[in-house]
Amino acid sequence: MREARNTSSTVRPQDTAVARGRRLLTKIRARGPRKISAKLTPAAVRLFRFTEKILGVPFVLTVAWGITAANTLLRADEWTRFRRLYDRLPARLRTGASARRTYWRMLWSWHSGLCLSFLYDRLGEPRWARRITVRGPFHPAHHDPKQPVILTYLHAGASMTAIPWMRSLGFPATCYIVANHPFMIGAFAPIQQQGDARYGLTNIPLAVVGTGPRQLRQLSTTLKAGGMIAIAFDSGLSPAQLRVPAAGGSIALHDGAIRLAMARKALLVPGILIEEAPFRFAFIFGRPVPTSLLESGDIHGAACHLANELMPVIEAHPGCLTWTTMDAVCGGKTTERRSWP
Repeated sequence: MREARNTSSTVRPQDTAVARGRRLLTKIRARGPRKISAKLTPAAVRLFRFTEKILGVPFVLTVAWGITAANTLLRADEWTRFRRLYDRLPARLRTGASARRTYWRMLWSWHSGLCLSFLYDRLGEPRWARRITVRGPFHPAHHDPKQPVILTYLHAGASMTAIPWMRSLGFPATCYIVANHPFMIGAFAPIQQQGDARYGLTNIPLAVVGTGPRQLRQLSTTLKAGGMIAIAFDSGLSPAQLRVPAAGGSIALHDGAIRLAMARKALLVPGILIEEAPFRFAFIFGRPVPTSLLESGDIHGAACHLANELMPVIEAHPGCLTWTTMDAVCGGKTTERRSWP
């Protein structure tokens, strides 16, 4: 007589492990990536910097890859929203990079940029300095030292580390940021002090934190002769938005940087930091906005010029978009997500 088969034995041992793994992942996701910044204690940053000094660039690449991979899992619940937003982009911005690749590169740029920010005072050392180049019709080192400069950029490419890299090259750049930016993490303060002293920028703030309706006036005070302020124009500085043609569609831009340039008679220059290979960066600057547009008060014309200079760079580097720039292209409303980027 045939023995009755025990159906309970059909449950494979690894099924239990998979179930446990899924439960653990669900628990971690519930906490969210917001907790990660809390783990950046001074001791952890010191350990990271100590190990980088010994093992160099490969170590930082490995750490950045691991953090990015972990965050890809932690943020899996927002993938569907990202995919929907990506599918609404003009075809020219989807050519050459899948949604998955764009999503990975967005998280990679943010978390690798966070790693590099904690090496701000070392970016001028040969092993890092040879990884950055400057290209385009404008070069920050060659402008009139008596004229203030406003650098406008999109939240695309490696924008997270644009200011640390610029200052490591000796450019007196200040960035407009929001209050919860990683530059505000306490562990970053001593690194900034060391870096500023090394690059001769002790009296030039690395960042100006947005303070509400009077922030344009605050930035105007900060923007001294020969100084540089970097302002993203696809979000935040002012509530007013313009829609201008771009990449076969249009993009919503904020006019704060343009109005500030008009008020201070500053040079308004579009630029973007692109990571062309792992930890191989290029600052690509476009032509400054013509003085005639600023003097005549042509805000729309100035915005069109900025978009025409920067969007072709983004098209030429597939996969370098982030939530913020995609939102600007797809309507200007912020898509719900767990945290930055």
